[in-house]
Amino acid sequence: MAWDKSFDEELAQILTDYRNQSWIDPDTGQILAPPDTSIGSLVFISAAVLASAKWGLHRHQSWIARQIFADTADSANLEHWCWTRGIYRNAGESDASLLARYLIAIREPAAGGNRTDYVRWALEVATVAAAWCIPLGNGPGTIDVLILAAADATGSEIPDQALLDAVHTYIDARNPAEMHADDLRVMAPFVVIQDVTMTIAGTAADPAEVAADITAYLAGMTPGQDLHPTRLAAFAIAAGEDSAEVATPAAPVATTEYQVIRPGVITVTVG
Repeated sequence: MAWDKSFDEELAQILTDYRNQSWIDPDTGQILAPPDTSIGSLVFISAAVLASAKWGLHRHQSWIARQIFADTADSANLEHWCWTRGIYRNAGESDASLLARYLIAIREPAAGGNRTDYVRWALEVATVAAAWCIPLGNGPGTIDVLILAAADATGSEIPDQALLDAVHTYIDARNPAEMHADDLRVMAPFVVIQDVTMTIAGTAADPAEVAADITAYLAGMTPGQDLHPTRLAAFAIAAGEDSAEVATPAAPVATTEYQVIRPGVITVTVG
């Protein structure tokens, strides 16, 4: 886009335009040499002033363009987009979590108690960071809802009983009339702590960087998401290592839809 140009690119274009102009002597009609555009010349100074103004305007245009869409809007404007859907930021909720709620609302509107409705209702409760719905989890006519808390607000992503009860009460008030309160369970996923042991090799091997990437990946896994050693090795290769050997886990780690993997001891060494 035109507004993605740097100041130097703006300046270079303006100076090029000056050089490409046909300068004609009004008295003789002769074509003159292009003006002096060297650093410090009057033309260069004028061009630099104009380039600075254009660069500023284009930066503002770029900012305006980002606010047009909820997924690129700044925090305040994202909240305004959400307000148009009756969605408000909960305590400790990140922009990413707030955007996720907004996208659910526009992509999967309320439908009288389907899977998405239960996720939406759970996320409307303060300090709930993520939610998943498991229909028929406890038998016919039942619903299980798994939630994680906003650790920034609660100190842990594992919800306490007070939060579980609050979500249950909130959802039960919105359940389809034929559904009994006992048919709804609100739970925390069972956490599977997973250690990782990896040996890397390369001219610029950085075990700390690889360990940090793996830790972040495991911390963001969702219930039912399996872990594959090849995915862990890919983090090392992406970081520029020549090779990576994963000793732990030695095989894929499978989880149920009630389990979520989280990082244990992450050991990355240079071999």
